[in-house]
Amino acid sequence: MEMSVEQEGPVSRMTVVGELTIYAAAECKSQILDAVERGESVEVVAEGITELDTAGVQLLLLAKRMAVKAGKSFRVVSPSAVVEDVLRTLALSHTLESV
Repeated sequence: MEMSVEQEGPVSRMTVVGELTIYAAAECKSQILDAVERGESVEVVAEGITELDTAGVQLLLLAKRMAVKAGKSFRVVSPSAVVEDVLRTLALSHTLESV
């Protein structure tokens, strides 16, 4: 799994490529929460995610909760087919505002 974070004005944009699973969740938790702290708005570009399990979903939900608590927006953008399927199956598409 590879993750990069870019700051574009008030937006922290994270691009995730590869597997966002239990094996990578602990590794990228600090990066995601760091991005939430830095930006007024956080976007996770998910078009490169090839596998997503419940640990990855929990990480996204944690980041969303932290952003909302801080008065910031958080959304998943450009989801891959894998991400769309998982979010739809878990009825979380609207919660994570996938676009």
